[in-house]
Amino acid sequence: QIRQTPVLEAIPIQILTSKYTEGLPESIVKQGVVHHHGVAENDENLGEVNIDKAKYIILIAKDPNDCISDSLTFDVLSRIQSLGTQAMIVAEVTEDANRTRMTKLGAEVVIRPIRAYPELLARALVATGTEQVLENLFIHDGDHMVRFDCAFRDKKWSDIVCRFVVGGAGIPMGYINENGVHVNPLPTET
Repeated sequence: QIRQTPVLEAIPIQILTSKYTEGLPESIVKQGVVHHHGVAENDENLGEVNIDKAKYIILIAKDPNDCISDSLTFDVLSRIQSLGTQAMIVAEVTEDANRTRMTKLGAEVVIRPIRAYPELLARALVATGTEQVLENLFIHDGDHMVRFDCAFRDKKWSDIVCRFVVGGAGIPMGYINENGVHVNPLPTET
């Protein structure tokens, strides 16, 4: 996803992990990704991946389903803070209660590990704040997607959006007709 994001497509990428003892898969190497074998819970390893010169640092939860991962992330953030960096840090957190702790240690963006949507990480890098909107759509506590079945003809998309917003029904994101699903149509589309 990073390589598919235009403003990030040429950025150097280094991965620090104890996995891939035989090296990264060829498909990742072909994208110009460099592998450093080691763990982020080690100051020397962090130095080898140049955190002091990094533009972005992404801390991926060791296990997206285990809250102990937050402790490891907290440790790494502490190490990065003591070593120093100007990088924008994105950190995955498994427990919402730990978000504030991660932010206090320098994580500018704290997101849930949503492995099915790696786009979330790339969006967080280039459009900080949008990850909160996207993440919120995955839970039912806050905003969520709803389908309204209603019939209308010869209405401009902009008029439909305005009616929904003014009526307090939310913001339409698309419509479905006999030709399929249409996401984010042009305002002038009928």
